[in-house]
Amino acid sequence: MTMQELIQKLKQRPGTLDEHLDQQKQDWMKAIEALFGEIERWLAPAVSAGVLTTRHSTTIVGEEDFGEYEVPVLHISDGRLTVRIEPVGGRVAGVATTGQRHTGLRGRVDLICGATKVPLGRDAWGTWKALPLRGEPRDLTEESFAEILGALLLNE
Repeated sequence: MTMQELIQKLKQRPGTLDEHLDQQKQDWMKAIEALFGEIERWLAPAVSAGVLTTRHSTTIVGEEDFGEYEVPVLHISDGRLTVRIEPVGGRVAGVATTGQRHTGLRGRVDLICGATKVPLGRDAWGTWKALPLRGEPRDLTEESFAEILGALLLNE
């Protein structure tokens, strides 16, 4: 980055802390919307085949910097079990998993099935990471999502 690029970025950023937090919250809501859209595209063949259904609801999340706000929740059902994909927060400090701590996250959603929660974290570059029940964290892709969803629904 050059000094001129830094100057431009500094000029473009919000003027007050409240404006900055509002922009971050808007970015977080867009990230949730994009994630849910991607997941529904991945699920489309299973929904068309009649083995899964999806529906939407909302819940309230409370964060110190963002206050209380409404977020979407995506429900995926196989007719026996339902997995909820529920946002946890846009300003999370980290997620503990398998003894590791992941910091610098720009959002977290949980896949919840009964008492089991599988976190998905959004890194500083906007990439979602699957933090699965077993194994190392990896980029959230159609394949990694199918594996996690299968582990939840098939109890594997």
